[in-house]
Amino acid sequence: MFPPVEQIVQEGPDAPSSTGFSSIVKSRGFGSSKEMMSTRYRMHAPGVIRVRSEGKKEGEPLFGAALHCIPLGKGRSRLLFKTYAMNFPPMVGFIYGLKPKFLRHLNSCKILEQDMNLICAQEDHVARTGKTLSESFLPIKSSDVLVVELRKWLDRVGHGMPFFEGWKKSKEAADLNDHEDCRRPSHRAFESRYHRHVLICAETRRALATVKRVKKGGLAVSALLAAASVLLSRAGAARGAAAAATAAPPGVGGLVAALGSLCSLGLAAAANALEARFYTNFERHPSLG
Repeated sequence: MFPPVEQIVQEGPDAPSSTGFSSIVKSRGFGSSKEMMSTRYRMHAPGVIRVRSEGKKEGEPLFGAALHCIPLGKGRSRLLFKTYAMNFPPMVGFIYGLKPKFLRHLNSCKILEQDMNLICAQEDHVARTGKTLSESFLPIKSSDVLVVELRKWLDRVGHGMPFFEGWKKSKEAADLNDHEDCRRPSHRAFESRYHRHVLICAETRRALATVKRVKKGGLAVSALLAAASVLLSRAGAARGAAAAATAAPPGVGGLVAALGSLCSLGLAAAANALEARFYTNFERHPSLG
């Protein structure tokens, strides 16, 4: 997506109501013409957002997405995200397909966690100061219009919800137990990426199992080759003058085994680093000042 330069909340039949609202985000594309591109957003109550971006001419690239947000409790929601694209050049699709799906999933998790840090910081600030979001933050017209509109929508319909944080109004959850407080480190909202995504995604689970096998295999092969390198080096030294008479220089086998051991160890280290990305913990940073 291109950086937005303007966000407009639509009026008329698509004006904000209890059923949601529509908006248009205008951004400037690449190329010499720098033509303006429009992306349409539609928020369907209570928690579905649809996105559609396409060129002005028929046959130009089209991108769309749908985000379903299913509340599970105070501070917890299940997000279902689906995208689609059409009319892109074959080379673009080929390059996109080179990146494994599980890596795209992990990247989406990273983006979500970055957003969660900002939202949690805002939540902590409001809870500590007792001020509303409208009193605490200055929205930017090029990027925050839709966020503010969603908060204003909560102002209008939040009275029927168990809890909400709107733009100028809010409602605390009644009978909130300590273990349900999403600001407590023991709350499930602090679960690792493994619990939040990997366990419920077959594609990512299979990738994690493969990464673990590669790591174990790399360590095993590295150990075997290291042992072989030592044995071959000792055998070459023992042969002495006899090794000099052969076509291959003495110690070549041991050197090859040592290099293979290092390569296998490097592969295991890379697999270990990749494995850690499946278990990244979410850390709630200190609140805003």
